[in-house]
Amino acid sequence: MVGGTVLVVEHEAPVRAYLEQQLADDGFEVLSTDRATAALELVEQARPSLVLLDAVLPDASGFEVCSRLREGEPGRAWDRDVPVIMVSTRGDPVDRVRGFARGCDDYVVRPFVYDELVARMRAVLRRSSGPRLGSRRGPSGCSGTSARRASSRSSRCFHGPASCSPAAPWVR
Repeated sequence: MVGGTVLVVEHEAPVRAYLEQQLADDGFEVLSTDRATAALELVEQARPSLVLLDAVLPDASGFEVCSRLREGEPGRAWDRDVPVIMVSTRGDPVDRVRGFARGCDDYVVRPFVYDELVARMRAVLRRSSGPRLGSRRGPSGCSGTSARRASSRSSRCFHGPASCSPAAPWVR
């Protein structure tokens, strides 16, 4: 496994499925849930290398989950320093600042460019105490499958026709 373990916490099933597939194709082990309570349990049990966290969840806000991860809880034994990247449609500067104030390491607004998201993940992991990711580099600094996808598109990282179709509006 090249990428480490990523926990995707996303309430929209199509977005969650897209991230699961793309991240797995790029060498990550992927765990996922659409619930805050399950996310906290998975962080404790599976010890992911990184969490991609939606701000909007059905049972709590992603902001609350991020705060709980950072503060810890009695009887819970998770890594309070696990890197967290919030991925949300809530792109207002107030929401982004709120995410950082609650402890996220980065904040990506949807729609997003998948390869930029992966680059941000790798950068956060490089700065954290988590496992180092693969260093195979391709065009534009992409790695793994992303590099192969980008190689036929000059120097731009991009994920094919599905990423710009109306069926995938969360990806630019």
